[in-house]
Amino acid sequence: MDTTDDGAWLSTADLAPPVRQRLGGDAAIRTWSRERLTGGTSDALGVWRVSGDAIMGDRVYPWSLILKGWRRPPGGASPTSMSWPLREATLYRSGLLDHLPKGLAAPQYLGHEEHADGSTWLWTEDVQDSTPGPWPSKRFATHARQLGQMNGAWLDGRPLPELPDLSRGWIRERVEAASPAIRMLPHLADQPRVRSVYPSRIMDAYHAMWTSRERWFAALDQLPQTFCHMDASRKNTFTRIGPDNRTQTVLIDWAFAGIGALAEELTSPIVASVMFRDAAVDDARQIEGLALDAYVEGLRDAGWRGDPDQVRHGYAIAAVLRFGVGGVGRILPGLLDAQSDPFIEALFGFPIEEVYANLAAVQRWLVSLVPEA
Repeated sequence: MDTTDDGAWLSTADLAPPVRQRLGGDAAIRTWSRERLTGGTSDALGVWRVSGDAIMGDRVYPWSLILKGWRRPPGGASPTSMSWPLREATLYRSGLLDHLPKGLAAPQYLGHEEHADGSTWLWTEDVQDSTPGPWPSKRFATHARQLGQMNGAWLDGRPLPELPDLSRGWIRERVEAASPAIRMLPHLADQPRVRSVYPSRIMDAYHAMWTSRERWFAALDQLPQTFCHMDASRKNTFTRIGPDNRTQTVLIDWAFAGIGALAEELTSPIVASVMFRDAAVDDARQIEGLALDAYVEGLRDAGWRGDPDQVRHGYAIAAVLRFGVGGVGRILPGLLDAQSDPFIEALFGFPIEEVYANLAAVQRWLVSLVPEA
């Protein structure tokens, strides 16, 4: 797939079906342009915003769409793996995302295409966030309650979705992928950048959890299991006015969605939001407490009558495994390679010294959860 922005890879004919689906009529596209949002390599299109206007009847209508594209994975790749690229198309086609709890929604699905070069393109509406920027603490609670309502809908005896592309064992895969970095970590204690994020106390705690990881995986497996978005952080959560003129939360990017343990869903909205400074690390404990209580309320709304201690237990285990132990595999390479600093600054949106200072504070917070786990 050629992802150079020379115009050859995208045409007006490609745009016509999703634009007509979005506008709800036989629209004729008049003008359009594209903007890369994320990603894009030699074999992955990445995420683009494509916008323009179209004539329908005697009026001109503006439109804006999101296009995500990826290459079909090699043979032998598992549809249940953490980053299976065809998952979102399967989810949207299934209609599962059309029946989320009231007040929660996914972007409108506008179709997908399988191309001769082995790539898949997915079209959705372009959702605009009416409240950009960091959230107040109470907004995290509202979001957590909605996630509890969604997760709780699958905890009242309703069979779990059986789509073959749903992720399973997401945290296990993340931790196992980090194993080489975990083994290497104790041998890097004399490197200042590594030591700044992973002082000996944190190294020891993560190594101990990694050594006994099967016990922690088993603890998650023994908790009630439910359907999860898996990445409902602040960056993937938008607010808008819905069709009923009420405030609606829209979850974008369902690429990780699958089956997870009770409260596993909460780790990304809490921890990832703090990591990317969509919430201050000094407020982490307050946000955590509000979100956990609200999540239980959402579960109760959906009819779950289980033990709230299971929620705290599942959240603590999942948070430390996913963002603590599993996070070493993502963070350590950057600490060892200063040439990657510009990329990391662009990813996080603030200076590299602040990135690692914030990550160090996040590690201290995560380690404080180990006794609760």
